[in-house]
Amino acid sequence: MSGRIVGDSYGYLHITGTLSGTVEANSYTTVVIDGDLAGTLKVRSWVTVVLRGRLLGKIDPSGSGTLYLQGFWSRRDVEAIEGQFSQFTLHVQSSDMPIGKVEGKVGSWQEVIVADPVWKKLAR
Repeated sequence: MSGRIVGDSYGYLHITGTLSGTVEANSYTTVVIDGDLAGTLKVRSWVTVVLRGRLLGKIDPSGSGTLYLQGFWSRRDVEAIEGQFSQFTLHVQSSDMPIGKVEGKVGSWQEVIVADPVWKKLAR
């Protein structure tokens, strides 16, 4: 997807490849990206994002939501994600961080959860 998509309220967007363009996800939108995020994802309010590939581009947070990152994400990887995520919960499939809710602050994330059982349904 190399263009621009604006998802207004209560939408579902499934990108089956790489996102190299721009997506603006507004309130109560769910975005699933099967490939890499190489472009920009603007997350505005109460948005759920599932990223199955790599984060090569930018997430522009301005609101709140939940982000699911499939695969292995080290603590260093998570802390290196640029942006202010104080209103976001991050779920990573696997990590060098302990399983469950991670104690203490990790980057700017409100909360980080590792290996949540939900991955049994989400993972491909």
